[in-house]
Amino acid sequence: MAMADGGVGADAAPELAWTASLMLCSQAITEYGLRQEWRQATHLLAVANEESLAPDLQLCKKAANACREAGQWRACVQMLRRLCQAPHQGLQADVVIFGTVMASAADLVSDSAAPWDVATLVKWRRGLQVLQGAMQAETTVR
Repeated sequence: MAMADGGVGADAAPELAWTASLMLCSQAITEYGLRQEWRQATHLLAVANEESLAPDLQLCKKAANACREAGQWRACVQMLRRLCQAPHQGLQADVVIFGTVMASAADLVSDSAAPWDVATLVKWRRGLQVLQGAMQAETTVR
């Protein structure tokens, strides 16, 4: 609510503070991703959620991308799993975050210099099953 003197009304202050906090979190998570500091990115996302910043899909996507950039496909899949298990928070995984998770899995394949062992193949299959389950859950919700 704008005031006659060009200021902002007291009732708009919390919304402006929330928007500024969300923007700062977004910028920090993006920077962590560029530096491949996935733990810091996911920690900041968790702190933002604990500090009553409403969960935000863009923050989740940026944190998942930070995990992907750092080659942490398991953490990336875990982010998707959390999103799919918490529809009550008003967040729903979208094609972008599914793509990020699939890209992290593709990075795993392309970065592998040695032949895959059975354990790696089992992990790969499990990751694909998680993605398929999440995609089915998304289509069921719609």
